[in-house]
Amino acid sequence: TMMLTKRAMQPMQISFEKQKQFISDAGHELKTPLTIISANTDILQDEIGENKWLDYIRMQTERMRILVDEMMTLTKMEHSSATATAERFNLSSAVETMALPFESQAFEQQKKFEIDIQPELYFQGNPEQIRRMIGILIDNAFKYSAEHGAIRVSLKEEAGGRSVLEVYNTGKGVREDEKEKIFERFYKSDASRSQDKTGLGLGLDITKKIIHLHHAQISVRSEEHAYTEFEVRLPHVE
Repeated sequence: TMMLTKRAMQPMQISFEKQKQFISDAGHELKTPLTIISANTDILQDEIGENKWLDYIRMQTERMRILVDEMMTLTKMEHSSATATAERFNLSSAVETMALPFESQAFEQQKKFEIDIQPELYFQGNPEQIRRMIGILIDNAFKYSAEHGAIRVSLKEEAGGRSVLEVYNTGKGVREDEKEKIFERFYKSDASRSQDKTGLGLGLDITKKIIHLHHAQISVRSEEHAYTEFEVRLPHVE
């Protein structure tokens, strides 16, 4: 039975591998024309000055660049594991490093931004992936927060030695029936569509994969028209 099942699954596995390879190859091929378009847009702006049509080209080029990068990131993570590049690193420092650059954005948007990090907490994992996860959650909090709203990032150690990261923002919130859907690839709720013109619906999919690779847990608490809070519980490190 095992042999027959393996034989039946083989064409699907080959098709899946070809699909991943195609995404990787296409991503590399798309990077060159996107770079050229971006460079030519800058040259045209130097020659003719500010122009709304050039701004549209630049905006959509950047959107495509982000999409390509995120699709390649997903493909890369599906081929690898966190344990292959795991190391012990300062988690408190990683959260602070990712959070502090958002202070200028909070100032410009007149939003309240709080950072509460318990010092000297460490974690065993892939530091690059963990930093990316933190950045995605904070970026989402800013994108979907209410006008002149509040964002809070906290990191603490709970009983038992597990580190808990919480990212909170005021705003429209997430409906109960969407709490699982928001982690699906390319999913965007009606509320997010009305607020954000640049999101691609890949950030939380990447986050979920990073969480899975590190044997962590993520949950979302929300109240419609009030707040959203993501909680990440990381495994205890000896």
